[in-house]
Amino acid sequence: MRKIISLFILSLLALPLSATEKNNDLDVSLASAHYSFKMPKLDLPVEQKGTLNGVNVSYTRHNVLSEYFDNENDVFVSVQGQYLSGKVDQTNGLWDGISDEGFPLSLKDVKINHWDVRILAGQAYTFKDDLWRLAPYMGIGYNYLSMKPGAWWGYTQSYHKMKGLYIPLGATFGFQPSQRVKITLGGEFDALVHGNYTIDTSDLAPYMPITVDGITFDQLSNARGDQHGYGFRLNARAEIGYKYLSVFVEPFFNYMRTSRSGKAEIMRTSTPDADNVYWYMYDRIPPTVTKEYGLRAGVAF
Repeated sequence: MRKIISLFILSLLALPLSATEKNNDLDVSLASAHYSFKMPKLDLPVEQKGTLNGVNVSYTRHNVLSEYFDNENDVFVSVQGQYLSGKVDQTNGLWDGISDEGFPLSLKDVKINHWDVRILAGQAYTFKDDLWRLAPYMGIGYNYLSMKPGAWWGYTQSYHKMKGLYIPLGATFGFQPSQRVKITLGGEFDALVHGNYTIDTSDLAPYMPITVDGITFDQLSNARGDQHGYGFRLNARAEIGYKYLSVFVEPFFNYMRTSRSGKAEIMRTSTPDADNVYWYMYDRIPPTVTKEYGLRAGVAF
């Protein structure tokens, strides 16, 4: 929570950047979301649920090509960032790193950190005496999600990291029912062009014995596999303007699905060997589904 408050205060300190030029917009908001993560293809599907809280910042520059075109060509560039964190519960199972069977286990206080940073560029078109606004855009984004469960029987449980480079393609539609009120609807498709799932369970032993070719492995040290996938985002924003700023609330829904990875590098330790020889094997990271839905509330300048 202290990290979230610090990020919010630092964002507010940047307000003079947007106050000096009317072509700049700066949105700063607090966010709360219900979080869900699944590995649905396992026989005992891994599932995490809980609430994440954080901060969202968006900085937009309008009319970036105004010196080449007239003001009706509103080409904009937007830099956006969101950080969410919290503790959730894990039920049903734990992926054993080698099969689709899963491992029966429930955990409490799984620590989640979720960063999302993106750069968007698009063009806005206005209609009906500037009361309606359509703004298609595309860009590039980077998504980082870490999952670190707490202690399990005295051992540190697995540390999972999901990293993804994605291409967002979307549009917003806004209308102004009155002079002070604005309503904006948004929809977006995300193409995950390069994803990476890494698991480190170096302290998870000896409670997961695995036998391969007559040799028992009791430790999954590291597993890493590249993934692709897709997702979408929906949001609706209601904004009320005042003299120098406006306040807004924004329900949102984010969805991302990754496919089963290609061959992944799996490293395990073999305890029967005196020197703990490391064995390298190849497997596949199971598909994952991540959902977040909640509410953002903040101020815009």
